[in-house]
Amino acid sequence: MNEPTLCFVKGNWAYFKTEDDEVPDNWDVVPYTYVDPPQGYIKLQFCVDMEQPADAWPEDACPYSVDAINNGEIPWLKLGNDIGIMGGCGIEEFCILIYDNKGAIAIPTKTSSHYDFLSSFVNYDNLR
Repeated sequence: MNEPTLCFVKGNWAYFKTEDDEVPDNWDVVPYTYVDPPQGYIKLQFCVDMEQPADAWPEDACPYSVDAINNGEIPWLKLGNDIGIMGGCGIEEFCILIYDNKGAIAIPTKTSSHYDFLSSFVNYDNLR
């Protein structure tokens, strides 16, 4: 399996797709906040003090679509002017950047209904 890459962030959830995943046809909708999270993608719950694209504009005024963000026009998450987590970022790099910025990652496990903090990288198939 190829490494999943960041393709969507909503709230404190980050979604990752592989080359085999279909891209929804509404990812050109502006603002991206009108788009529902993709189904069936790998998702990670995170907690970090970073801005999301919509945080910089009044409600419903963000001028970016999911496609625009994934094409590098703006990061999905940013801290000041120096640190940004861009669309296409690998899942391992994403986790490292969250940890490096004093954040935390939690993942659902197939064996329980609660979230366990990620202490080591796991098989991506367990995250679907």
